[in-house]
Amino acid sequence: MVKLIIDSLKALPFFEVLEDLSEYEFYFVGGFVRDVLLGKKAKDVDLVPFGIDYKDFAWLLKKKLQATSVPFKDNIRLILKDFVIDVSKPRGKNIIEDLQKRDFTINNLATDIKGNIIGDTNDLKNKVIKYVYEDVFNDDPVRILRAFRFVSQLDFDIENKTFEKIFREKNLLKNAPFERIYDELIKLLKGKSNFKALKLMQHSEVLFTLFPEFKNIEGLPQGKYHQDCALTHTFRVVEKTRDITDKLNKNDETKNILLLSAFFHDVGKAVAGERNNHKNFVGHEEESAKIAEKYLKKFPIKKKNLKEVLHLIKKHTKIRIYASEKAKDNTLKRFIYNNAELLEEIILFTLADNLTKGHNINDIYETIIRIRKLSKELDWSKKELINGNTLIELNIPDKTKYATILKDVHEKLVIGILPTKEEAIKYILDRYLK
Repeated sequence: MVKLIIDSLKALPFFEVLEDLSEYEFYFVGGFVRDVLLGKKAKDVDLVPFGIDYKDFAWLLKKKLQATSVPFKDNIRLILKDFVIDVSKPRGKNIIEDLQKRDFTINNLATDIKGNIIGDTNDLKNKVIKYVYEDVFNDDPVRILRAFRFVSQLDFDIENKTFEKIFREKNLLKNAPFERIYDELIKLLKGKSNFKALKLMQHSEVLFTLFPEFKNIEGLPQGKYHQDCALTHTFRVVEKTRDITDKLNKNDETKNILLLSAFFHDVGKAVAGERNNHKNFVGHEEESAKIAEKYLKKFPIKKKNLKEVLHLIKKHTKIRIYASEKAKDNTLKRFIYNNAELLEEIILFTLADNLTKGHNINDIYETIIRIRKLSKELDWSKKELINGNTLIELNIPDKTKYATILKDVHEKLVIGILPTKEEAIKYILDRYLK
């Protein structure tokens, strides 16, 4: 184990610089030690110095490494080309006291520059998440959500006493900043054991503490084509979305958009079902988007990404419906035209949603193949044939209708309903001047 630590330390591109600072007492702590012992490649390094102010130690490192520094409340982040180093303020007078203020025993570990491990590695070996001290969640409520994030990322189990403590103290999360909740949630959704983690969040009621609307779809039956209730189905879609995006090596932004869409996509089913006298869930896409928007606005995401998530939620049943109705080519072309920017994401999400059910999947595959084929037939250059000047030349009097007219005509030009400029002009005159 010591050899593993030493080899990992020596593999750090800045190991020699740290050796030059060995006159100071400092330790590698937390996630770095945990990941090394789990055989994972460490991307970040956490350091805690003693006998020197952490800011001064960070400045020495920054100078030697020519790194960029970003100050936070109790740590300085040094950014290198391929690594991030966090130099943190000690949580005690020495490393033993510091470790006693860590969140979970799997992070309650440290090593010095020589590879000497401080702390008990048994819980790490046994894949158990256990809290370190009684006020762990009072000191930082987001640690509650972090426990489930570790379940998702590491496929560990939460110790019974810790799970009971989470259940008792879950309401502490109500005052936690949504920026940090988002950070933990998105990491959880990206984990290989996200289904397991979400199920534990359900059983501990942490999920309902953070997002009360999910309680309404717990146990909600969805009809003969669904084996699971709406909530369990949601978890399976998140799991499948993660699998698909990983296999296709999608970038982080695309993964985040799709995973957030999967997480919220059916949360409005109870509202829609009640409105429809429990006969069906027509309109649940819009209801789910409304609920999602409430939370997405609190998350630190770009407005563009927020709109994309809402769009995916609103459109997530379209391809399945087209498949069951054997939609005509022009219907699919209109769908392609109006969803061009997110077409690939809608397709991937449709697969994730419906592969968890299995019903009608061959028809869905066939429709997706048709969509991909038809998308090549759209001629986007034809939008240039008609513009605002054209409408002025045609003496269209009401300029407030120009945007509506152009949207209508451009769609028909691109998908081929109006093959030429002349036919487009005739259509405008017949439709909007009579």
